Amino acid sequence: MIKLYHGSSCYNINDMLDNPKATQNINGFGFYTTTSLQTAKLYGSIVYCYEVESLKYTQRPINRAWEDGISTYEECVKQGMEVVIVDVDSFILDEVVDAYVVRD
Repeated sequence: MIKLYHGSSCYNINDMLDNPKATQNINGFGFYTTTSLQTAKLYGSIVYCYEVESLKYTQRPINRAWEDGISTYEECVKQGMEVVIVDVDSFILDEVVDAYVVRD
């Protein structure tokens, strides 16, 4: 089981769990998650968890300074990894086994 976390300030919990939206940002189009609970907490006061059995995704460092030669790839990995899901409809319909809000 793979746990993917998404930090957000969205208080519409049912909408986020049942119908997350892919968005365009500086790193491209997709629904952005991470395998690190601590990293997700940096992106919002509410953390959603999506549990999946398997997943088709792109994983890369959140900090992409290595692409410009500013940092090494290894340094960027230490700052957290993002998991980008492009086909959100398929993700929710076919891959998510469970979805919930993480409560501390």
